[in-house]
Amino acid sequence: MHMANELISIPVATGAMALSAGALGCICRKMTSVPVRTMTLMGVLGAFVFAAQMINVPLLGLAGASGHLNGAVLLTILLGPHAAALAMSSVVVVQCLLFQDGGLLALGCNLMNLAILPAYVGYGLYSLLRARSAAVWRVDAGAAVAALVTVQLSALLVVGQVKLSSTVMLPIGSFLISMLGVHLAVGVLEALLTVAVLRYLRRVKPDLVQHDRLPFDRLWGRQAVAGFAIGALLLGGGASLLASNRPDGLEWSYARHAGPAQNGSPQNTPSQTVAALADLHSRLAPLPNYGIRNAPLGQANTPGSNPQAGWTSFAGVVGTLTLMLLLWSGGRLLKRRRLQGAHS
Repeated sequence: MHMANELISIPVATGAMALSAGALGCICRKMTSVPVRTMTLMGVLGAFVFAAQMINVPLLGLAGASGHLNGAVLLTILLGPHAAALAMSSVVVVQCLLFQDGGLLALGCNLMNLAILPAYVGYGLYSLLRARSAAVWRVDAGAAVAALVTVQLSALLVVGQVKLSSTVMLPIGSFLISMLGVHLAVGVLEALLTVAVLRYLRRVKPDLVQHDRLPFDRLWGRQAVAGFAIGALLLGGGASLLASNRPDGLEWSYARHAGPAQNGSPQNTPSQTVAALADLHSRLAPLPNYGIRNAPLGQANTPGSNPQAGWTSFAGVVGTLTLMLLLWSGGRLLKRRRLQGAHS
């Protein structure tokens, strides 16, 4: 559901970026109260979510559409909302800058829609529905409802931002119905995958669910961390080759209501600023569309066909390792600042 530059006006993009930057600044300050162990786990779990997001699966009953795990609710259950929001934000930034997945102008919107709000709204819904009960059905129900609702929330935010921007000609009512409909199917997929991962974790760690804890903070040992790291590399480098090339829910919904497009782009003439940002993004993204560039870095890349399988696998491994390093380094930095504050 990554938004493209052409869907967003400059005022909406600027406002969303300011809100996202402010929120991330507050989150970094809140991280001083997060357990040190959680900070060191953000890398492998953020990388795992990135790799899982590369695997699009066809949506039953919706010809031509696909969906994938978002992972915000899964991370907020495992890490808590602050660490989850930071890890998910890192995923969105890496996807944008390295792989040109989501527009540079729309980065603030994508951060808000896919990372920050889903982490906190999902945590609130999960906490409310679980009500600190150790009953397995309540844990599963809380996770499933939170996953389903946050996907719908993200779809609603996209429609609202497109409406406020007024840069593309769309029947907004029909577009809203289409977005909520297709993302209902995506939300069901998100709920099933989230519950499946949590059930697996409970199976390998029977004492996982605690009356006095909401996050799964007793999960982590070296074997679990290594398992997630290896799983992330296998998903990014191997399973991603099986991903569907069908458009995601946003692309599918847009295509249904925008009419014939020119070269696959939205039906509007981008401003000079938007065009310049798109050109800059094209010049700097090292693995656009998770594939090989058609031009050297620094030159405008020509969009090509679907990436070759080997390059998709390479991009998955590069993205996975980049997120592990980025989030591990960030966690270490936050840990150091926390310890310095404790001794000052």
